[in-house]
Amino acid sequence: MYTYFLIIVINGLYYASILYLLSLGLNLIFGVSKLINITQGSFYSLGAYITAWFISTMLSFHILKGNALLISFSGILLGVIITGLIGLLIEKTVIKYIYNIPLERQLLATYGLLLVFMDLERMIWGGNIISAPQPLWLLGELSINGYHYSIYYLLIIITAFSIGIAIQFLIYKTDLGILFRVVSYDREIASGLGISVKKISTLTFFISALLGGLAGSLMVPITSASLGMELEPLILSFMVAVAGGLGNFWGSLIASVIIGETRSIMIAMFPEIELALIYLIVFIILATKPEGILGRKGG
Repeated sequence: MYTYFLIIVINGLYYASILYLLSLGLNLIFGVSKLINITQGSFYSLGAYITAWFISTMLSFHILKGNALLISFSGILLGVIITGLIGLLIEKTVIKYIYNIPLERQLLATYGLLLVFMDLERMIWGGNIISAPQPLWLLGELSINGYHYSIYYLLIIITAFSIGIAIQFLIYKTDLGILFRVVSYDREIASGLGISVKKISTLTFFISALLGGLAGSLMVPITSASLGMELEPLILSFMVAVAGGLGNFWGSLIASVIIGETRSIMIAMFPEIELALIYLIVFIILATKPEGILGRKGG
């Protein structure tokens, strides 16, 4: 019984890790540029599709199967990089025009982009479900009292939380982080001080896209790439960001663990009320603390 509960906890942590990566991107872009970015869900699905397509295509050539592990992690890296570059292109052509418009218009604009990306994915990959589970079994398994658990899950957890620490270090311990915080505080003051607000906004969006692509790429061995796969993680990652306190990375970490563990426990015990309980928990958090777990009033 103890071992089974431990497995449930680890499952919750790996799903929390994916939500945390997505919410990091949402918090970063909102914290610096005050942009609510629905397109983050598209970066998640693009990372997944590119990674799954690359791995499955490369391994279809029998001569390359001996390099399956290298191909798998090359696919993850490729998915992240291409998604980041697509995000950069989108920022330069569309997003740069909507930074200063009201939040509800930002929502509509980025939701429109989400729909465009969904259609593009349908055009490129059709309605096909693309699977690439190789990294899941190539890395081996842990045996926990008779339960076999893939090492890949642990790799996701370590990667996600390490990136969270790296983002914290970037924001609060580097000269670049100071620029981020000045732009976040007041874009006009930052511009008056000679800071290139446009470049900072572009870099922020690029990093956000990379984080979304990484979340999708890491999920490929566990969940196949398919149409509409971005919707549930996008909704839950927004709930993490809001419940933790918009712009607060540590708050998002706490909220992602709460939602991830709740989801894991409910799937194991009461799957029919999984989402309902998650919504209820977030509702209770926001009803008692509207600014979020670690959010600040008025900020």
